[in-house]
Amino acid sequence: MTPRTTGMLQSWYEIMHVGAPAIASGLVMPISMLIITRLLAGHGHEVVAAYNVASRVETIAHMILWSCSSSAEPLIGQNWGARQIERVRRALYLCNAFCLTWGVITFVFMVSFGTYFVAMIDDNEIVVEASRVFFLCIPLSIGFMGMMQVANSSFNARGLPNPALVISLLRSIVVGVPLAYYGDILWGYTGIFLATAVSNVVVGVLAWHWNRLSVETQSSQWYEAEQAKA
Repeated sequence: MTPRTTGMLQSWYEIMHVGAPAIASGLVMPISMLIITRLLAGHGHEVVAAYNVASRVETIAHMILWSCSSSAEPLIGQNWGARQIERVRRALYLCNAFCLTWGVITFVFMVSFGTYFVAMIDDNEIVVEASRVFFLCIPLSIGFMGMMQVANSSFNARGLPNPALVISLLRSIVVGVPLAYYGDILWGYTGIFLATAVSNVVVGVLAWHWNRLSVETQSSQWYEAEQAKA
């Protein structure tokens, strides 16, 4: 029996149309983290250790945001395909509101208990102090990073992978790395942490606005097309 190949190439194209930029987006973050770690290394191995340990502690809270954006993607994609625009708007509103709320909760928790968890792993005074600065700067901004992830999920779900790739590049390379470099010059490792927080906020707001504008523009085009047919 000969395997059926009808439509196979088209299916591969449709998968890679979204999958290839999504893979590229996943490769951007490790590159930026490598650069950030290199900058932090100039302040001693204790600061690098603090960054690594504090990042692991923060990642526990960040998993909630990942689950939010991952859950939003099929919900948005299904309702977008069914032209249920109000459901898409509602889903995006709830996800973004949750991300910001969770960011505040994470900030309060990390400022209160973050250094305690770090000290359980490494009680070096420099490590604990650097982690304290980390928790003062970065956790409050992860709500905006969550908004960025929700926007990326929305773009991918609607078959628009390139904006998601651009957002990832902006956050990690175009905005994040230059800010970290100049922050390091001005304020040392504190400046690097502040630069990460600022890039999260700036690109998070940009991603939210871009995604909202995209949804409204395309839905308006659909409405006008339906009105023309009528």
